[in-house]
Amino acid sequence: MIIHLGSRPALTGDTGRANLFHRYGNSPMTTLETRRFAVISTAHVSETTAKRLDNTPPKDWPCLGGPYGEYGWFLYAHDENAGVWPDVIPDELFKVMIWARRQGFGYILLDCDADEVEELPVFDW
Repeated sequence: MIIHLGSRPALTGDTGRANLFHRYGNSPMTTLETRRFAVISTAHVSETTAKRLDNTPPKDWPCLGGPYGEYGWFLYAHDENAGVWPDVIPDELFKVMIWARRQGFGYILLDCDADEVEELPVFDW
């Protein structure tokens, strides 16, 4: 998936990295860095964590991320939980992050309509 911010670039090549061309010329501007993210169910976080994410401004979250509309949250998959309350990442959410890292993902999209992952805890709320 490519999210366009600003002007619409033209993408060329099939090498896994996209060369960006300025829309008024044919010279490359830069090579884009890409990241992978997993899309999994919001059921992998507790109701307490869900309410905290919903009711706390993202700048005050214990991890990098933000709301995904009304459907969930998009989060960076931290590989370290060094915070102290209120900056500690809740245990079940940190387990999701560790799982994502082990699968090669740097980010997680927790979506209410996404599938559950068998090896992760599921919360019925």
